[in-house]
Amino acid sequence: ERFSKHPPSCNVGSVGRAAVTMPVSPNYDPKASYLMTLLKVSRSTTPKVLKRIDFWLFMVAHTSAWAMFNTGVFGPTASAADWLSLLKLGWSDLNVMFMLTALVLAFAINQAYARFLQLGQLTKKAMGAVYDYIFEAKLVFEKANLPYDRLAARWLAASVLLVFCEVKSASKPTRQGTRITQHEWEQLMEFGLIKHDEVEFLAPLDAKSRLLLMMQNAGDLSQQALKSAGEIDPNTERNITKRLIACKTKQQELLDQITMLLPFEYFHILSLLVTGTLAFLGYTMGFSETWLAPPCYAITVLVILGLMELLSALQDPFGVGGEADFPVNSWVEEFTHDAWKLLDFSHKGKKEQWATQLKEESTNPSPFALSPLQVTAIFENHDLAVPQTATAGGFFSGLYGGAVPSNDAPVQSVSAPALGTSSLLGTGQSLPSGGAGAAASTLSTNAGAAGAAASSIFGGSAAAAVQPPAGAQSAWDSITSSFSGLINPEQPRLNKDRELQLVSQR
Repeated sequence: ERFSKHPPSCNVGSVGRAAVTMPVSPNYDPKASYLMTLLKVSRSTTPKVLKRIDFWLFMVAHTSAWAMFNTGVFGPTASAADWLSLLKLGWSDLNVMFMLTALVLAFAINQAYARFLQLGQLTKKAMGAVYDYIFEAKLVFEKANLPYDRLAARWLAASVLLVFCEVKSASKPTRQGTRITQHEWEQLMEFGLIKHDEVEFLAPLDAKSRLLLMMQNAGDLSQQALKSAGEIDPNTERNITKRLIACKTKQQELLDQITMLLPFEYFHILSLLVTGTLAFLGYTMGFSETWLAPPCYAITVLVILGLMELLSALQDPFGVGGEADFPVNSWVEEFTHDAWKLLDFSHKGKKEQWATQLKEESTNPSPFALSPLQVTAIFENHDLAVPQTATAGGFFSGLYGGAVPSNDAPVQSVSAPALGTSSLLGTGQSLPSGGAGAAASTLSTNAGAAGAAASSIFGGSAAAAVQPPAGAQSAWDSITSSFSGLINPEQPRLNKDRELQLVSQR
């Protein structure tokens, strides 16, 4: 019902929520070819620099000086060099300016990037604090017959969105202590996150006063919920209060940090150094006779002005469309959907107080201690051919569209292709498929051999004590040599019975 009205850019998903399509900055591959990375100009600072008049002024001045010197406007090259020698700068004359520019620019970018990371962490922590409150309120307020948790969560979610509206317009001047526009208030009302009477109460306030009063309202709702649920334990009330204080603190820090830019004095000195260095560099390179001087100067200007553009982008990460901007739209969508799931979604076992799951866990405890082979099979996409239940087989068959063996299917022997020993074991050796099959067959019918295999794999010391039948001696040697050195013999073994059972099945 809350999403009965949608903006033109929204479409309703399969679960009745608004699925908004929004641009998210794509990641890059740091291992890609440097030449291929250079071709991705549209995502770099180059287009921004080329749009600035500063770049073209520097290039025109340098190219004019270089052309006049090499075309004889100043006279023959030799004579021009004589009378222009008094005006010519050497490379040693620019060393001090280059060093100062590099130090000041590097310090500014380092500080801006540290602030950039801090703003991103505060944004995530502000949303995470709301998750923590909803999680605890869902457990504590469940005894109450009224939706206190939903109402308090709506106040907290609305406060986070209002703070985001403030910080994304941090570069704009405030009007009566706030940067939230009338359009943003109307959209929040239309989507049901804020009611009309609440807007009349909150709109005249400045950002910090609004945040404090919204936290106070959420705290009052929490107190009423505790009384209604009959829960008056001081520790519980203290924990709920701590969650609310954490929500307020993170949003307050975000509002404070967004206004802490580099001082204007520092930025003015940096601009003076960059402008002076590029101007004198262009003048000096203008007295060069090589045709490579203009392109070399252009690359230098692109790099230095590109760093200045990066500095500006890092100082305002809540913009829209920039490569260094936070994907705030996708973060807010994820935040509202996750909060909604915490409030409304629950496992089917909760309705029966987990009776079925508890009975199943009592009769068939879940194994937690995975062997190194099992861990490798999970994270490196290897199949160890462990039999699956019918439920799991049907689930993964429908999920991935593949054929998953049922519970009645025969267990396949572990072969070299199934294990992928060169990558799975990291030994560079291979197991012969026939020999591995013979060894697995022997292990499945001989308990003593199964114990020896388990000791060899997970303990590393029983291979010599128990020997397999003579017919499988070659396969046994191949398996023990492949597994030797994989596991530390001194490593403690957990859930030994389960490991013996898995090896016996294989």
